[in-house]
This record gives sequence, C-alpha cells and structure tokens, in this order.
Amino acid sequence: MTSFDLTLYFYSNVIGHSVEYKLEQATQATVQYLLDSNVSEKEIKEMMTDYKEDVITPYNLPDSLWIVNLTRKENKSTGEFYEVQDNLIKRNEFYYHPCLMLRSAMPKFINGVEVVEPYYCEPKCRFTVNDLIDYFCCKMKIHKAYMNTKYSVNGIYRTMDIYRNALKTVNPLDIMLFSIDCAAVKGSYHFSTITAVS
Repeated sequence: MTSFDLTLYFYSNVIGHSVEYKLEQATQATVQYLLDSNVSEKEIKEMMTDYKEDVITPYNLPDSLWIVNLTRKENKSTGEFYEVQDNLIKRNEFYYHPCLMLRSAMPKFINGVEVVEPYYCEPKCRFTVNDLIDYFCCKMKIHKAYMNTKYSVNGIYRTMDIYRNALKTVNPLDIMLFSIDCAAVKGSYHFSTITAVS
C-alpha cells in the first residue's frame, strides 16, 4: 500500500469522516515518513487504530514505533538484567550520517518547469542492528553469509557502549557509520573497540 492508500484507510476506516485538505496532507506526509523509515504497513495500521486525533503528525506518533524487538538480558558479571532492542535510533536525537536521514527530493525539471518540494530533513525512526550489518557488508563488499551475525551483533552493542561512555558529545551510531565509510575508502577494515578508549 502507498501512503495515499494508508491515509485513505485512516480517514475512512478509523476516523470515519473526512478532514480539511491540509490535515490530510500532513497525515499522508507522516505516513510516507514511516514507510521510508522501514515501518511495515501492518504496524502503521495497528498504530492508526489507537488514534483519537484527526491528523497524524511526527509529534503525535507513539514511542512504540522506536522500539524494535525489545529483549531482557543478564549481565553475567553483575547478575543484573538490562533491556536491549534492535533499533539503534533514539527518538528526538539528531544524527549526522546521511543514511540515517530522510531528506526532501532535489529540485527537478518536469516539462521545462522547475519543481521544488518543501525542504525537510528528519532522522529515520528505524535503523536496526541488521541494517548496520547490511550497511557494513554493502560498503565493504562482503557477503553477509560469510559473517558470524551473532558475534557481529554482540560486537556492535559492546562497541557502542564503549563509545557512549568515552565520547559524550558524539553519537556512537554516527561514529560507527562514518568509520565504515572511511574503511571502505581505504579498502580495509581495522575498526577496533580499543581506539574508543585511547
């Protein structure tokens, strides 16, 4: 389904009445944002059923959209439990890496007329651990089948914790993505958790 179809579903099946065009456009733009952030149609429809307002905007989206596969794990050294989720994006945080951002399309010419869309730049609401592994494999030209995914996932969480504690002003996800880009340019990958503490 497209963002138009899902918006139509929202106003006909959930709200039950039409609204002014501006509100409908705002809802459609927000639904498109969710689709671009890899939120499934099923999740969007489930989210819509709980809405009481006539418009869906980025500001009234539920926090649950930023939570993916939440699990509890035990710290073997302390015996304490902590929560881990697959989504590496946090709500209301700004990210610098281009693959974490959704931007408006560049101006284009259609039949000799310049078409300029309103500018926007928003962080995605989803970028999972598997997305990071896929990004690494794509940039380094490594097939995912050759990777120990479980080992990689644990390494990602460990490295992000080290960077989070060592560097308070820079987001660890940005550091990892820009490090992958740098390694891809050099043609080798020497990214290490040791460099985070030196």
